[in-house]
Amino acid sequence: MSDRPRFVLDTNVLVDALCFATSFGRRAFDAVRARGEIVYSMPTLAELIEVIYRPRLQQYVGEEERRRFLTLLQEQAVLIEPKVEIAVRVQTVYH
Repeated sequence: MSDRPRFVLDTNVLVDALCFATSFGRRAFDAVRARGEIVYSMPTLAELIEVIYRPRLQQYVGEEERRRFLTLLQEQAVLIEPKVEIAVRVQTVYH
């Protein structure tokens, strides 16, 4: 195991990094890769794949770009198996 810091990136950040070269998501993705390790699990990878293959994203990114991005992620990130499941409850409050 490396002593470099580990980061979990939200699927939205990864999609942003893939689709828009100068986006916040891309800058975050590149900064994390330079400073530490991205960690992901199989469920988060499955979610990413499902999202990036949605038809509405075809206007932003082609098949080859999707494959390269997924390959880069899997080669450079660390696959983990979470030992604890965390349930998050979101409550929307309007003022």
